[in-house]
Amino acid sequence: MNITAFSKFIAYDIGGAEASTRHLLADQNLIFGKRITLVSLMDASFVGRRAPLASIPSNWESLFINGCTQLQRFNHYEYLLNRKHIINWFSRCQADELWCYGILAPAAILGFDGPVRYYVRSETDLGIIGNYHRGVKRLAKEVYKLVELPASRTYQRDLDHSIRRSKVIANSKYMAARTKELFGIEADVLYPHVDVEVLRTSLSANISETKWIVFVGDSGIKGLDLVLYAAKVLPHLSFRIVSRFVEKQHQVGNICWTPWEKDVWRVYSGALLVIVPSQWEEAYGRVAREAFLLQIPVLVSAVGGLPEAVEGRRVNLVEDYRNPDAWVNAIQEVIFNGPLGKVL
Repeated sequence: MNITAFSKFIAYDIGGAEASTRHLLADQNLIFGKRITLVSLMDASFVGRRAPLASIPSNWESLFINGCTQLQRFNHYEYLLNRKHIINWFSRCQADELWCYGILAPAAILGFDGPVRYYVRSETDLGIIGNYHRGVKRLAKEVYKLVELPASRTYQRDLDHSIRRSKVIANSKYMAARTKELFGIEADVLYPHVDVEVLRTSLSANISETKWIVFVGDSGIKGLDLVLYAAKVLPHLSFRIVSRFVEKQHQVGNICWTPWEKDVWRVYSGALLVIVPSQWEEAYGRVAREAFLLQIPVLVSAVGGLPEAVEGRRVNLVEDYRNPDAWVNAIQEVIFNGPLGKVL
C-alpha cells in the first residue's frame, strides 16, 4: 500500500506540523510496511528564504510539483493561481491513500480519486481567517481580507467540499470541536507525538545556566508583541526569543535573539520559564507540551488547544491572555512567588 502525503512544506524542515506528520508516516512505514511518498512544491519559499529539505528515510520518495506560483502574502490568491495545476497533478496520482493539510490541500483532494485523511493542524485548516491585531494593524488586516475575498471564497467552497469527503484528524479536542461546529463533522483526535526522553537525555548531557525566559515565535499571532512588552517592563530578567527570521544570535538589551534550532533540546537549554502567549486559536502547542513534560515552568494563553498541552492546569494558564500586563504579572508570579522564587 502506498500513502502519498501532501502539503506545500511536507518535504521541508520548517516546523512542528511537518515533523508531526512525518512521524505519523514513519509509523505507517515501519509498523505496517506502507510505502511513503512526500509531495511538496518545488523550491518552496518560507519566511522569504528557500526552505531546507527534511531528512527522510532512504526508502521514502519525495516528489516536487513544478510550475507553481508562490506569493509571500495573499495565501488565498496563491491557492487560486495554483488550483487547477494541483488538481490536475493529483488526478494522475496513483496512491492508495492521500494525507494532506495546509492551504493547498483542498485542490489536491479535489483532484485525487481515493480515500483521504485531512489533518487539522491550525485554525487556517478550517478556513478561519482571524484578525488578532490592534490599532492600525487591525485595520490593515481587514483591508487585506477584503482584497483576498474573491480568492478566499473559492478556497472556502473547495475546503467545504474537500473536508466533507475526507477522514478528518484533529490535533486537539478543541480543534475537533471546532470542526464539528463549522462543518458538522466528527473528527478523530490525535495529539502530536513528543519524544520527551530524547529531549531530557540531551539536556542532561548539556547542562547550562538556568536563566532564560524562553519564547518561540516570530509574529503577532504567536504573541511576539506581548513578549517584547514584558521584556521592556522587566529589564532585570533575561529573555530568549527563538525566531525563524533571525540568522545569527545576537543580544539587544535583555533579549537574546536566537535562530531557529534544528536540535529541539537547545530551545529549552537554560530555560527558567517558557511562555506561549499565542493570540490566535492555537490548535495545540508542541512547545508548551514539551516544556510541560520536561517539568520546565510554562505559561500559556487560555485559548484554543493550549490548555490541553498543559493538561488544563490553572497554574499554567493566563486567562486574560490579550492583556500585556497580565503576562507581566504572571511571569513575576512564577519567577518570584512560585517554586522558582525559593531557588533564585
